[in-house]
Amino acid sequence: CGGKPVEYADSIDGKSLFPLLNGEDEDEKALVYGEILCEGAISPIVMLRNGRYKYIYCDVDPEQLYDLDNDPDEINNLAGQKEYEELRKTFYDQVTKKWDTKVLREQIVANQNRRRLVDRSMRKGRFTPWDFQPFEDASKKYMRNHLDLNALERKARFPSPKIPEPDGRLGKRQEG
Repeated sequence: CGGKPVEYADSIDGKSLFPLLNGEDEDEKALVYGEILCEGAISPIVMLRNGRYKYIYCDVDPEQLYDLDNDPDEINNLAGQKEYEELRKTFYDQVTKKWDTKVLREQIVANQNRRRLVDRSMRKGRFTPWDFQPFEDASKKYMRNHLDLNALERKARFPSPKIPEPDGRLGKRQEG
């Protein structure tokens, strides 16, 4: 990529981390978004991090707000405390501006139902999983006597070192 960020034709939601890889300082004021939409989450869980504060929202759980500088283990939930109400409300407004969690949940459930329909359909008759399952020859996968260990050593290092030719001194006693 020649030291420049890769440009993609598709739009990607997010911000490049390329500057951090080049040693540039982190943007302390950056608003960081996160979502958990996977198995085990009965409703979308979304997170915002801004500076020292982290806010977590879920339709079916109490709101959470943490001061990560003073509470890095997220033990003391500040949501509901009067002195943090304005901050909590700011985070809540940002969450509702970015996500409609009820619509998001409906989309997730609809997607799950479509995938279940496809799965049930594929299981009719002779089932052939559509996942890619490469054949692995175990005789080539593990250390076997057929391997040239010098060649293996060369492949395992970058750049490949030149292995010296035997000089005939192996096994001879040094005199002197």
